[in-house]
Amino acid sequence: MVGAELRPTEKLAVTAEYYFNGFGAADPSGYLAVLTSPRARRGEIFGAGRHYAGVTATYAFTELLNLQLLAICNLQDPSAQLLPVLEYWFEQSVILRASAFLPLGPAPDPSALRGLHGSAGVATPVFQETLSTLGLRSEFGLASYGVALQVGVYFQ
Repeated sequence: MVGAELRPTEKLAVTAEYYFNGFGAADPSGYLAVLTSPRARRGEIFGAGRHYAGVTATYAFTELLNLQLLAICNLQDPSAQLLPVLEYWFEQSVILRASAFLPLGPAPDPSALRGLHGSAGVATPVFQETLSTLGLRSEFGLASYGVALQVGVYFQ
């Protein structure tokens, strides 16, 4: 992992990083094997690919209100996950954080599964390849949209 941070103005900070995942697959056809591996199930790794870039931009509107935009990009497929985050501090001990998860990238290809029927035997290469990939074309295209709201209360 290598990264850099830049602060072009007093209110704006930008961070960029590159990450290499040596356990990741070389292309989307290997993602399913990585995501279902024992290491992934144990939480030892994240990401199914090998090459990632991350960028975070944080803008402080006031001392209590800031907006962040995070982008995690799989450089192989290419796909990305965008995460806008709005934070507001009520005093110094209560924070309200609202965020969204916005995946970008080709979704799985269902036509790969539609081609399987009774005449496609389990020993055929087409059947085996389809089951080994489930039509995955990108890592983040597999993800769903979402929102989150967090309230944090900190005691001293």
